[in-house]
Amino acid sequence: MLLCFMTLFFERFLELLLRKDNNPLSPDRIRYALAGVHSVVIEGANKNKTATILSKLSSDAEKNFKALNISLDRKVKQDVVTKF
Repeated sequence: MLLCFMTLFFERFLELLLRKDNNPLSPDRIRYALAGVHSVVIEGANKNKTATILSKLSSDAEKNFKALNISLDRKVKQDVVTKF
């Protein structure tokens, strides 16, 4: 239940930030834009090469990033990558 509340709070907070910046988005458009943001890191079998595949950001996703002051430079730092 706490996770649901936090998600709703974050969504409403982002909606208010976007409205304040004259970029109003509905909750559906916010969720759709964020659902389309993907990053995949592929590591070679001998672990000496990695490749990163990033999804293209939609204009709505860019608005979300800017409202939250998140850099649009999406280069993955290798020390941040978590191995499963």
